[in-house]
Amino acid sequence: MLTIGYLNRAKNAPGLYEVYTTGDPYLVDLQLGTCECADYRYRDGPCKHLHRARFATGEHPIPANADQDRIDEKLGTCTEHDD
Repeated sequence: MLTIGYLNRAKNAPGLYEVYTTGDPYLVDLQLGTCECADYRYRDGPCKHLHRARFATGEHPIPANADQDRIDEKLGTCTEHDD
């Protein structure tokens, strides 16, 4: 599951979010539309972390044709992590 937070590197930084997956978090900058993950760097385009941050913050609406049963119920929330 992907969650987003703003406790560590993104704390008090407008537009910056940490997107947590099973490993270390990736820093997403919504103002620049970038992510530090390898997928973003090598594909030169939006990755799942960037999409997650955009959906979770409401910057982009969830597509109307998305399967509502498969959407994470916590998608619109930010969580803070202590680790």
